[in-house]
Amino acid sequence: MFLAAGGGVHANKIIGGWTLLTNAANDGRNAESIPLLLAAGADPDKPDIEGDLPLDVALQKKNGRAAAYLTADK
Repeated sequence: MFLAAGGGVHANKIIGGWTLLTNAANDGRNAESIPLLLAAGADPDKPDIEGDLPLDVALQKKNGRAAAYLTADK
């Protein structure tokens, strides 16, 4: 919904400084949105305001599905 409303894929002011990818990587319920965010141009190598990358967060949270999506094209 956020993207459909014109929100940017790299917005980080809405979610406490996290990018949308970092948020999806943090919460296993949102992992399915990662392919959509990547297709919309989200950069998996863009850190959030704390310097964390989405893949780092996925690994810390043991979110295997998110980690798989974030490493699929690498």
